[in-house]
Amino acid sequence: MPRFAIVLLAICCASAAAAGEPQDAPPPINAKKLFARHCGWCHGAYGLAADKAPRLAGTTMTEEQVRARIEDGAPGEMPGFANTLSAEQVDALARYIKSLPAAP
Repeated sequence: MPRFAIVLLAICCASAAAAGEPQDAPPPINAKKLFARHCGWCHGAYGLAADKAPRLAGTTMTEEQVRARIEDGAPGEMPGFANTLSAEQVDALARYIKSLPAAP
């Protein structure tokens, strides 16, 4: 009988622990894929080369400035994405852009 009680206790504890975990955690954001979808039309080679818009690798803008540019755009140059992308996506893109290597 004590063995049955131990097994039952273990099952209850495992169920309680699982109940405290988030069940529908969003998948991590793939910033490179997001960049290709929303930014790659103008910024070439995943931001590593100039195309219709400038190269982003090695930008002197701060991460906060990059975030603001993504959200607000630049009049006559770039659309803003505040109504298209979530705050988490904008953050992921800003980190991605700042991680790109500067030109040698």
